[in-house]
Amino acid sequence: MQRFLYLLVFCISCLGNINAQTCTIPTTVILVRHAEKALDQGNDPSLTEFGKARANQLVDRLTDANIAALYATQFKRTQETLLPLGQRHALPIVVLDVSQSNWELFPETLKKHILANHCGKVAVVAHHSNTIPR
Repeated sequence: MQRFLYLLVFCISCLGNINAQTCTIPTTVILVRHAEKALDQGNDPSLTEFGKARANQLVDRLTDANIAALYATQFKRTQETLLPLGQRHALPIVVLDVSQSNWELFPETLKKHILANHCGKVAVVAHHSNTIPR
C-alpha cells in the first residue's frame, strides 16, 4: 500500500507541468500493476484466483475515488485487473496497444490523452512492472 501511495504522489507531481499547460483542474492518474498472473499460460495469461481476489480488493480500496476512466494494455491480465472496477463503476476499459515500437512515446501520449479527455477527473491505468511510466 505504501508503494502505491508513493507512486500515486509521484504521478500526480509529474502531471503538474502538463496540467498547467492544458488543464487547469487537478487530474488524478492512479497507476496499478496487474494482479497475479498464471505462470503456465504462455504470453498472455489470465489472472490466478489470488489475482482475481486482489482485483476485487482494488475495488474496495478505490471505492471513494470517483473514477471516470479505466485504461489497460492489450494483455488479459491488465484488463482482468480492472474488470471489477469497470463493473462497479459501469465504465468500459479502454485498451491501449503497448508494444516495443511505441513504448518510448507512450507515457507522454497517455498523459496528454488523459488530460485532454478526463481533465479534473480520476483515471486508473493498469500496466506491467516493466512498463509503468517512471
